[in-house]
Amino acid sequence: MMMSHTFDEEFELSLKDVNQRFICPICLALMSKPMQTKCGHRFCKKCISGVIAGRDRVKCPVDNNFFWVQSDLFIDQAFERELNSLLLSCPNQRNGCLWNGEKDAFKSHVTNCQFVFINCELCGKDVLSKTFATHKSTDCPCRSVLCELCEEEVPYNNKLKHQVLSCELFPVGCPQCGQKGIRRKDIAQHVDQASGHCPLTLILCHYQPFGCTHMDYRKNMSYHISHAVEYHNVLLMKFLQNLEKRLESIEQNFDSNINLSSNITNKIEQMQRAISMRDAVQNIFKEKYSGCLLWQIDLNSNGCVFISPSFYTANPGYRIEAQLDISGYQDSILYITFSLSLKEALKFPMIFESRYKFGKWLPFHQSY
Repeated sequence: MMMSHTFDEEFELSLKDVNQRFICPICLALMSKPMQTKCGHRFCKKCISGVIAGRDRVKCPVDNNFFWVQSDLFIDQAFERELNSLLLSCPNQRNGCLWNGEKDAFKSHVTNCQFVFINCELCGKDVLSKTFATHKSTDCPCRSVLCELCEEEVPYNNKLKHQVLSCELFPVGCPQCGQKGIRRKDIAQHVDQASGHCPLTLILCHYQPFGCTHMDYRKNMSYHISHAVEYHNVLLMKFLQNLEKRLESIEQNFDSNINLSSNITNKIEQMQRAISMRDAVQNIFKEKYSGCLLWQIDLNSNGCVFISPSFYTANPGYRIEAQLDISGYQDSILYITFSLSLKEALKFPMIFESRYKFGKWLPFHQSY
């Protein structure tokens, strides 16, 4: 944030050593477009216009003498030239600026003066404008820099702390064996029981899956392996024997499962045949005992009289056959009844309504 005053404040600061005759007695600032009264006092045009406020005759703000606005007040051009040629010093002179110039150049200089203090938002220090860019890039203790190991962006004053405490690529020592130069992220792999290389990591014997319970430092495990060959061979033999027994048990279970599967398959086939027979019987029962008959007649055969397969009017019901005479002699359709063993369960006399429909049968492969 810029540590500077407004232009008006800077201008006032630069007027401390200016002759008071150039100061307006109304606004107490350097005069602008000076106007003079008949009594010899000068004021800013804007300031004296505020005093006049449209009146024809007013008092002088300095000595209270009356003057006529139209005749006793005029623009002092000579004094204005003297005012414009007045040399002013830069308000940042206390910071080292040596500029001196006329009033017209004052504002432009103050706007671009390199001796203005700027507050660094990172470290909070006030820095001269002319050195601020260098401060941000090379001098600010809070500037962002890259860790040369992991290339993470960190504050400059926290770089060492970052590397010592958290940088994954910073070389550290193994807490167990003391080996130096291991990257922080590789420590876990270095001390890993299965795949590490730390000589002081406690590991299990390679024959642990076969029953060996020995545990020792990695550097001592080769000694154990070389001096426990006979013990390990015994463990391997026992393991192989147990494995062979398990294989025999698996083979037996496999054979048993095959037999069981075969029996289940046979039972499924029997059930499928029984279901098929049941469905066939149900279809026959439905066709025979529904009181309906689907009858196909071959008209190309010799003869005019045809007798249908027998069917039942209901369940229980009468067993009947239909007789068709296609010659048209007397009755064309007759029904023949048969005696039944359960005729006591049937209603007598037999009364039923006969309905029939004739149609021409076409083979399925014939096109319509």
